[in-house]
Amino acid sequence: NISEVDGKLRVTFEHHPDLYGELEPLGENEEFVCTYNQIIYGVKKVRFKVEDGKVVKYQMQVADFIDRMRYTFDRITK
Repeated sequence: NISEVDGKLRVTFEHHPDLYGELEPLGENEEFVCTYNQIIYGVKKVRFKVEDGKVVKYQMQVADFIDRMRYTFDRITK
C-alpha cells in the first residue's frame, strides 16, 4: 500500500507490519528511491508503470542478501 504520511510517500507491507519505505522521486520519470525504515533492507530504486495518469503496477526489491527477487505489484480495481 502506498500513502502520504507527513507530506512524504510511504510504502507499507501487509505481511510485514513493522517495515515501511519512504519514497523520493528520482528525476522526472516514473522512478523513485525507497529508503526502508530498517536499514538492513537497503536503499533501492522503485519503478512505476503509469497509464492514463494512474499507477497500474510497480516493481521493487530489498537488499540482495535478504532476497534477490524483484517483486511486481499490480493495481487491483474493484
